[in-house]
Amino acid sequence: MLQAILTLLPLDDFVDTPTAMMTPVIPRDASRIFGEFQRECDSAEGREVQIEQIERFAFYDGARTGFAIVQTDERRLYDNIILKKGGHPAEVSFPRHYTRGLLQSCSPFGPR
Repeated sequence: MLQAILTLLPLDDFVDTPTAMMTPVIPRDASRIFGEFQRECDSAEGREVQIEQIERFAFYDGARTGFAIVQTDERRLYDNIILKKGGHPAEVSFPRHYTRGLLQSCSPFGPR
């Protein structure tokens, strides 16, 4: 899912850490998912992306102020990430119907 999101919403390249994950209570519980997210972010951006680890309640505060939330049926612990969205390069364009559908699917009120 993360890979698909990053193809449409690239990360902000004007900040040092454009992603954040919750610091795990037991580090070994999250090492696999952290590695997966790191590889997916690096691959999508074509560079090494810094993923910040933040305290649990700071993560919740960041999630509360987010622009969009994507909920999946994933059940793994620590499978949450905050992304700081950047701009699309000028050469990238998407068909109007494609972006319109994406925005509608993110709306909590359904299609407009």
